Amino acid sequence: MKNLKISLAMLTIVGMVACAEAPAETATADTATGVKEGKVTVNGANVTTADLGAGNGVVQVIDAVILPK
Repeated sequence: MKNLKISLAMLTIVGMVACAEAPAETATADTATGVKEGKVTVNGANVTTADLGAGNGVVQVIDAVILPK
């Protein structure tokens, strides 16, 4: 359960950030995001579906599983 909490925490950003508003590059201790040629990545995974509305923000669907190091 501890690893699940860590994994979810590293993929959570406080606030509502849409892909169109993503900065060119940003990094925290566990997560690096970038935008290149209009495509958003998170720790090397591509965002395949952007900005799905959720009750508490937006969800970005990625094409890979990201695990803590």
